[in-house]
Amino acid sequence: MELTDVIQQIVKNSISNMSLTDYATGIVTSTNPLKITKESTMLPLPRSALILTETVTNSENPLTVGDKVVMLSVMNGQNFIVLSRVVL
Repeated sequence: MELTDVIQQIVKNSISNMSLTDYATGIVTSTNPLKITKESTMLPLPRSALILTETVTNSENPLTVGDKVVMLSVMNGQNFIVLSRVVL
């Protein structure tokens, strides 16, 4: 196997293992300060890791404890864009 083939395989594996964006769901566990627990890991996400959209910052219908939200994971899960409340 040539060196270029090895490098190409390493790059290919790295790209396929990257999760640049992915969706996740969570539950609001605290509103002041805002904390959302990611359902798949049950780990609380601090406010500093959350990017809020206008939809969830609407003062007429604020997030409350127990609300389920859908989020977009960015930067390999370092930050989460909270897109919307999930209505069941």
